[in-house]
Amino acid sequence: MERAKKKLEEEVLRMHERVDELKESPVMRELNEIFQQGLKLISPEEMTGALRGKFSILQQMETMFKNASQRIDIVTTPEGMNELLNNHLEVLKKAKERGVEIKIATNSIEKCADAVKALGNTAEIRTVDEKELPLQGRFFVVDGKQLVFGLTDSKVHSTQDIVLWSKSEHAAGDVLEPLFKLVWTHSKPVS
Repeated sequence: MERAKKKLEEEVLRMHERVDELKESPVMRELNEIFQQGLKLISPEEMTGALRGKFSILQQMETMFKNASQRIDIVTTPEGMNELLNNHLEVLKKAKERGVEIKIATNSIEKCADAVKALGNTAEIRTVDEKELPLQGRFFVVDGKQLVFGLTDSKVHSTQDIVLWSKSEHAAGDVLEPLFKLVWTHSKPVS
């Protein structure tokens, strides 16, 4: 009985030492930090996706514009300006009425003069000098939290148009927003 008691005491002592070691381990410190600060879990399928086809893309953009609360920043092509006019003018007007700041940068405004004129009351529009900044793509950033980034150009069939949508605050706020600001500062107001 004494031997069994002594063996059990030694085993309890070893387990006690292991628990003390675990308390001081880097893993436990990290777990405590997560517990104190909280952990924001992000499911990848909730934050990003590829959209194919003009209809799906237009629906996603409309949803983003409807939910905008602060700002909508757009870099687009003349074809994209015409699409904004034809598909999103009303939702952009409503966003402006809610106090959302809307900025659009585009190039070759002579190819989309009607769209520039019609959208001019809703958004601040600037033209990008193609010689200074030969930008031919399109991206949209809403509130620094969501983005749509065009992966194809306007020459593809509407069913083959592909964009990347993301709800990544890092990609929208830390990558594309500064890029938009760079484009914006290197563009000129439409007169």
